[in-house]
Amino acid sequence: MKTLRQAQRSNALITYVRSTGALYYNQNKSGGGFGTGGQFAALESGVALTSRHFALQS
Repeated sequence: MKTLRQAQRSNALITYVRSTGALYYNQNKSGGGFGTGGQFAALESGVALTSRHFALQS
C-alpha cells in the first residue's frame, strides 16, 4: 500500500504501508478503518513483503 487510507480500505487482513514500514492487522477488511485491529509492527521502510511472508493461524 502507498498510504494509510489504502491500508484501511484494503480487503486484505494484513496490510503494509511500504513508505513508513507500518504493518497492520485489518480486522474488518474493506470496512472503514481497521476494526479492532491496527498497527502491530514497525519494519524498516521499503522492505519488499508479499503474502508468502505470512502464515495466519486461528
